[in-house]
Amino acid sequence: KISPFHISEKIPIVKNNKIKISIFDVVPHHLYSRALMLPEDRYRVSSTCIQFLTDILKCLENEDVIIYLKTKHYLNSDRYPDDYVTFIEKINNNNIVKINPRYSPKLISLNSHFSISSPFTTAAFYKTIYNYNFFYDPSNIIYKDDRAKQNLKLISGYSELENYLDDTIKDIKLTMNKDNKLIVWKLYVW
Repeated sequence: KISPFHISEKIPIVKNNKIKISIFDVVPHHLYSRALMLPEDRYRVSSTCIQFLTDILKCLENEDVIIYLKTKHYLNSDRYPDDYVTFIEKINNNNIVKINPRYSPKLISLNSHFSISSPFTTAAFYKTIYNYNFFYDPSNIIYKDDRAKQNLKLISGYSELENYLDDTIKDIKLTMNKDNKLIVWKLYVW
């Protein structure tokens, strides 16, 4: 069986002690295209996808983290809304690594402390270092008990996102510090 992803290419994983967060985004199609594919789907439109990323990036802008941003498709097509493509192209922060859409989300996840995914992308279910993975709904319209989330959290709206990220990052830093102290202690004992 041949994998649809490039697994022989090197993923630009940053090696340092910073928390690494993967963002798995979906690429919106023009509304007309979405209507042809899924007539009932009005969620994955440009404005929602841009808000998804805007909220996350705003919440993380003062955190000392590395963000791996992986969109689902290449954006070199006229199938995708110009405002979304322009938004992605303008993201230019030192702590953001834009990942080739063909890279394996599973391999990216294995090198991340947790992931944030657009509802309900399958990449959210891949194992990460600490498994604080969750879905984020910027529009606050998806029901919290939607069974598509399975065992993951669904965070809704900016305020809940901000609180959840603060708590998650604090927990991970505390765990990383404990892990580092344990390693130092083991080295000291030996």
